[in-house]
Amino acid sequence: KSLVAFTTKDGLAGMSVRSIVQTGDGDVWLGTSAGVSRYHLGVFTNYRVADGLSNDHAWSMMVDKAGTLWVGTADGVCRFDAGGGKGKSFVAFPIPSAKVEPDPPAVGARMLLISPQLAFTMFEDRDGNIWFGMDGEGARKYDGKSFTIYTTKDGLVGNKVMCIRGDRRGRVWLGCDTGGVSCYDGTTFRNFTPKNGLVYDRVYTMLEDRAGNMWIATPEHGVSRYDGTSFTVFWKNSGLPPHYWVQSIFEDKDGTLWLGCSGGVFRFDGTSFVNVTRNGPWR
Repeated sequence: KSLVAFTTKDGLAGMSVRSIVQTGDGDVWLGTSAGVSRYHLGVFTNYRVADGLSNDHAWSMMVDKAGTLWVGTADGVCRFDAGGGKGKSFVAFPIPSAKVEPDPPAVGARMLLISPQLAFTMFEDRDGNIWFGMDGEGARKYDGKSFTIYTTKDGLVGNKVMCIRGDRRGRVWLGCDTGGVSCYDGTTFRNFTPKNGLVYDRVYTMLEDRAGNMWIATPEHGVSRYDGTSFTVFWKNSGLPPHYWVQSIFEDKDGTLWLGCSGGVFRFDGTSFVNVTRNGPWR
């Protein structure tokens, strides 16, 4: 019915919130530009370098099937020292370097590399492998004992991996800041670029909806929907302003698709996107 705002005045660690997850105990964790905040019974508890974080800039978070909280910071990945909210601090989880050259310059502005230790995204696949999308160093797959490194030399479409998602067939999709999207079937990569119908080669987030379509979001070029055969583009003529960046996609329990953009929130009505302001329309 209404929106409630939380800022640093209310105890939030930082004003730039990049990720939100919920652990099994019901607590909500927020990764911010000034540490990680834990929201429990209306109160924020903040964790920073002094509490084990490798860096106060938290970019990504994930809760695995065992209940362990993972955080990707500007200086490496950390895990909370116990699942289910029983820990007190974070411990570092070193990621091996790929030692690759940065992607070559391409058409359009590209965000500068922040750190080769930065994991922009983390994902646990159907087999329990943990995937890490790195800043200019491709992807890592951790099977609980060792790492497998994937870069453009192995068929990945780009080395700056911004998002990793899975689909109902168990495949792993990797969206890159240069090149487009790679789909890994367990053996090889299949790459999707503007030549295949993808609207743009910069991909920031993805989501598979309940119908099995893969929605692929890009900055300033709307979203592309892949039905397994071809792409449908939703952009200028679909209610999305051409200069907005689509930064998050969410499908609610009613099957409604939502986009979080640099210029606001949009809801999909089955044909086009409707801008939802503070006062709605929410439905």
